[in-house]
Amino acid sequence: MAELDVIVMCRRHGFPLPRRQVRRRDSSGRLRFTDAEWVLSDGTVLVLEVDGSFHMDAEIWEDDLARHRQLSTPGRIIVRCTTRELRDRQDRVAADLRSLGLRRLCA
Repeated sequence: MAELDVIVMCRRHGFPLPRRQVRRRDSSGRLRFTDAEWVLSDGTVLVLEVDGSFHMDAEIWEDDLARHRQLSTPGRIIVRCTTRELRDRQDRVAADLRSLGLRRLCA
């Protein structure tokens, strides 16, 4: 459902639709999938990872932190939000994405 929430946010705020479930190799060579990615005008890749409630489990949270580090590279900005935040505070998530360089589609 989180992927649908990202689409709803993009349409509501005029953002381009992201690439979803993008295959990436992390720094250890492990294959990972990112939730949503946009290529910004300067070539930087903006990644949004949406965490459901199961990410609150200590072991999963710890794995998520390591995953974040291992997927981070120069030219790739990774931000995270919760599914609840994406649904209940969508304007705040959208404002954060805008502040990182995500622009509205031209009308």
